[in-house]
Amino acid sequence: MRTSRYTLSPTRINNAKPKPYKLSDGGGLYVHVSPAGLKTWRYQYRFGCTRVEVTIGKYPEVGVADARDRHFEC
Repeated sequence: MRTSRYTLSPTRINNAKPKPYKLSDGGGLYVHVSPAGLKTWRYQYRFGCTRVEVTIGKYPEVGVADARDRHFEC
């Protein structure tokens, strides 16, 4: 069972303006939006004293439900 409360919707991701920022989905999962408009799913977590970032895939190739499933597997 998932313990995160996911908040992103496909509409919000599609409407994201092309500038560098993060759209948080919860539990360390987020969409990184680049200045060129590329949207990438990433998962960030702490391991000891360091932050580790895992790239899950590009949006829309990896959809919202699939990204959440991959996040749950991690």
